[in-house]
Amino acid sequence: MLDPGKAAVVGDDQPPLPTVYRARTLLVPGHVLQDEYVLRAITDVLADIGIELITPEPDRQTDRGDEFDLPELPRTAVLVPAPGYSVPVVIDAWVALQTLRAAGVAQEHAERYTEAVEQISLEHLMLASLLTCATAIPVRPATSLVRCGISDVMIRTEAVRSAASA
Repeated sequence: MLDPGKAAVVGDDQPPLPTVYRARTLLVPGHVLQDEYVLRAITDVLADIGIELITPEPDRQTDRGDEFDLPELPRTAVLVPAPGYSVPVVIDAWVALQTLRAAGVAQEHAERYTEAVEQISLEHLMLASLLTCATAIPVRPATSLVRCGISDVMIRTEAVRSAASA
């Protein structure tokens, strides 16, 4: 569980919202995994804190000979202790992600690296509240259309009011 009061943050970033996530995995888009420079940089940064990133197998070919072309689809990459690291390591995906983000300015191709790392995320199991990212738009009495990312959800207005006042 990610506790905003105890979570590591980079620079002047805002603390994260509470969430439950898988501590040993990161979601990495396929095109980031295919970028050899970025993958090598990620591997080097994580090695400095005693973590190794185990990436999934590349897409397989279909029986027609063409490859699945889903480069934006996030893949689950597993975090494990780096072999031969001299001290015990606590594997925490949030700390690994913040370490990757903090290392951006030191990279040879900082913009390319930073853009790739910004697309890596935790594997969330549960978020604190769906309404924290929502804008309620009245559509008819006692009902609102809630916009949150790509999802539109119809909810009763009273629920929006009670969540906002909490």
